[in-house]
Amino acid sequence: MNDTQTALLRALADRLGPGGLLTGSAALSVYSRDASHLSGGRPLAVALPACEEDIAHVIGLCAAAGVPVVARGAGTGLSGGAVPCEDALVLGTARLVALGPVDAVVGAVRAQPGVLNATLTRRAAPHGLHFAPDPSSQVASTIGGNIAENAGGPHCLRLGVTSHHLRALDWCDARGRSWTTGEPVAVSRGIDLRGLLCGSEGTLGIVTGAWLQLTPTPPAVVTLLASFPVLEHATAAVPRLLQAGLLPVAVEIIDKAMVLTVEEAFGFGLPCDVEAVMIAELAGDAAAVGPQADLACRILGDAGAREVRRAADEEQRLALWQCRKRAFGAVGRLSPNYVSMDIVVPLGELPGLVREIQDVRRESGLKIATAFHAGDGNLHPAVHYDERREGETARAHAVADTIIRAALRRRGSVTGEHGVGLEKRHALPWQIDAVTASLLHGIKAACDQDGLLNPGKALPVPGPAASFASLPPAPADCRFAWDDLTVSAPVATSPGVAAGRGARARPVVAPRSGRQRRWAGTRIRRHARGAYGPAARRSAGAGPCDGTRPPARSVGDNGGRTSVPRRCAGVQERCGLRPAAVALRFRRAARAPAGGDAAVEARTGRGLGLAP
Repeated sequence: MNDTQTALLRALADRLGPGGLLTGSAALSVYSRDASHLSGGRPLAVALPACEEDIAHVIGLCAAAGVPVVARGAGTGLSGGAVPCEDALVLGTARLVALGPVDAVVGAVRAQPGVLNATLTRRAAPHGLHFAPDPSSQVASTIGGNIAENAGGPHCLRLGVTSHHLRALDWCDARGRSWTTGEPVAVSRGIDLRGLLCGSEGTLGIVTGAWLQLTPTPPAVVTLLASFPVLEHATAAVPRLLQAGLLPVAVEIIDKAMVLTVEEAFGFGLPCDVEAVMIAELAGDAAAVGPQADLACRILGDAGAREVRRAADEEQRLALWQCRKRAFGAVGRLSPNYVSMDIVVPLGELPGLVREIQDVRRESGLKIATAFHAGDGNLHPAVHYDERREGETARAHAVADTIIRAALRRRGSVTGEHGVGLEKRHALPWQIDAVTASLLHGIKAACDQDGLLNPGKALPVPGPAASFASLPPAPADCRFAWDDLTVSAPVATSPGVAAGRGARARPVVAPRSGRQRRWAGTRIRRHARGAYGPAARRSAGAGPCDGTRPPARSVGDNGGRTSVPRRCAGVQERCGLRPAAVALRFRRAARAPAGGDAAVEARTGRGLGLAP
């Protein structure tokens, strides 16, 4: 430990008080891993702020010392997103658990990042509301972690992922400055920075609080359990449900290997003599849900289901969901190690991809158990192996890569809800083009010039070496301009991939409902905007642009909260500036051609792949 690190730890201990800074060997070992199979470096220490102001102070101290900061919630992530690099400071949110009063009229609540997902839903229940994102780890996962990964869960089929339920975010940038984006109770105006931060895995900023949109709890719910002798018949049944005009809130499938594992571990009573089990749930008005459930039963029977059962009461319904949500808690019975994937394909490609996975399993000789959100084409195959056997680790990862490439050939995505983290960085270049990769690295450089926030995560390899200087010249009509916190690709920038979600590249999704079509507009409309042109300098009361960062200030009529710098008139031709005069020193980016390799033209990420 050098003098700078020693001084930093002393300052952190003084600020955080007793129990606020962990440096013991046991604590560092625990906080060096998440729920994935991945390992990183040994952290310098673990900071546990007790208030939001402490987060800003901690980040500011680390920035001055040049020490990386890795935010961590409950460590339930499956992609290594919270695994720290060597000598990084882990910023834990375990003590940030304040939950404000529920505004039942608006359906909004403010939560600190350490609040558990399930705790929020319990708090909202007396008001007839709930928090829609429900990852399998919801009893342990935190709101901060859900935002970092843009978590989904079974019910995101109809209700959307975390980004669809954010009203406003309070967050700190890499220098420890506090910002607010969005509107807690009003319609947000301007560029949607929430969409940039949500899913960025703590690489662009660290959330200190969030205003969340709650969802009314439906008055009637029917949950079905269907057993299929043939796995492909189960996957083919999903689009048939949708084509019949039904939109279940969730459709989940568990294959035989996973069913047997769950039954051995928990004994839920699932049928073990079939190749697949489906859990489908419909919700809405009592008068409508009953006939919808009858129709769904007929469709599933016609599709090849041997038996379709309904949960008789709420206790049975919750037990069925426990079967699904505890599935990955049982996989340790299959092997000591596994690689969990998070691939997404359009619904029409599900049967073919399932066949390919079965072929890969037979050829490799490794166990592959799969549970997936079938309603939106998000599969979680787990390749099981024993690292103690020579060569088996490399073989398992090669099998996983084969499955990922199979999904990409079918216009899929490398990740749907687990995030990129460490695990999928190597696979991102298979999906996105050089322009999109450079845009993602440019966003990172704009928000975190020193690369101190969760370094080595979420971005495609080889990492910071990607440069705008290596791109071809832009066409004359190329629209561009940059803003230090709002860089994002237009919808046509890259074939099939929307870089606008931030560091986590996700495919352009066919919206699933009128409400989601409105959400989709905010997701894909963000354009790169001007940074430090003369107009920005004049509005800040400064002289001619000298390439320095303008001071932070309020934007328009936003109640006096600190927010991002005001949009300026632009750069280059519009302002007469050279790229060197811009603080970020970005070069002109070329717009990608309209077409592209089908392997990278992913058109569904947590979506149906159907026309809106």
